[in-house]
Parts: sequence; structure tokens; C-alpha cells
Amino acid sequence: MKVQLFFGLFSSLLFSCYGHGIASDEIEHRLDALESLASTVDAIAVANGEELKTTEDNMDEKMKQYHKEIMSINRRASHHNQIGFYVRLTNSSSGADHVTKVQPVKFDFVITNQGGGYNEAHGKFTCPVNGLYQFATTIPSAARAIIDCGLVKNDHLLARLHGNTKGYDQASQVLVIECAARRRQGLG
Repeated sequence: MKVQLFFGLFSSLLFSCYGHGIASDEIEHRLDALESLASTVDAIAVANGEELKTTEDNMDEKMKQYHKEIMSINRRASHHNQIGFYVRLTNSSSGADHVTKVQPVKFDFVITNQGGGYNEAHGKFTCPVNGLYQFATTIPSAARAIIDCGLVKNDHLLARLHGNTKGYDQASQVLVIECAARRRQGLG
């Protein structure tokens, strides 16, 4: 394309020069200037092309870096927000035989407490972050007693579990509830 442009300009220049009676020295001077201008344009185009390629490469590298940072943040955030607990009774002195009315069941064996929400001392779970929580509970009655308990949120009964036959009857319940941070749930 450069060659076609150059010859097109050259032909126009020759025609305009001969048509106006311009001397051959002047024509050669104009041709030299035109060749110099063409070389300058080529150099600028090459430099701009290299600069554009460098800019594209830098942008690609930045995008890869940002993507890695976002993925790292997402991994940390998802791990940080993993919350769950699994508890059970192993000591009969803390079990259903010894729970009185409106008293939390204090599960004495904490198997999992991801997020630190369950407090063994008071038997309640405190939501570490706002979110949707699922609670699955199974509670047996003892050999000498029936059990009637409920899942409570902020002193409001959400679900009732009732094992009404002495001799190890059991009741189960699954709830999905919305919970604000620092709100307590309990089985009592």
C-alpha cells in the first residue's frame, strides 16, 4: 500500500511540476522530501504498532493478575464464610434425663464447629454472619423419660420435637431459617 501511495503521489507531483514548468532540480528536491516524509510515516507507524502491541501485552498481563487476585479473594471469602457445627450428647448427666422445662440442651461433645458459632457452655449457636442457615436435629428420649423440646430463635419457638415413648423414641426436625449475625439459636 505504501508503494502505491508513493507512486500515486509521485505521479501527481510530476504532473503538477511539468504542467507548471518547475525545474528538474526542484522536482528532485520535492521527491527527496517526499521520500523522507514516507520514511518518517513508516517509522511512526512501526513505533505506534510496537507501542500498541506493548500496551496490549501489558493489559493482558494486568487482566491475568487481576483475575488471580479476584480468585484468591473469592477463595478466602468462601472459606471464611463456611459455617457449620455438629454436636452430640455423650454424658448422661447432661442429657435429656436431666433437662428441665425451658432449659437449653447442652451438647457436651463438639465434633465440628466451623465458624465458632456453637457455644458448649450455654448450649446455643450464635450466627457468625448474616445468612440462610439449615438446622437438622434428632433427639432421642431416654429409657425413663419422654422428651419434648423445640428449636428456638431469639426466645421464639420455631419447631417442636417430641419423643413420647419411654425407651429411646426419637424425634427429628430440619429447618431453614434466615439469621442475622449474633442472633442465637438453641434446642431447649
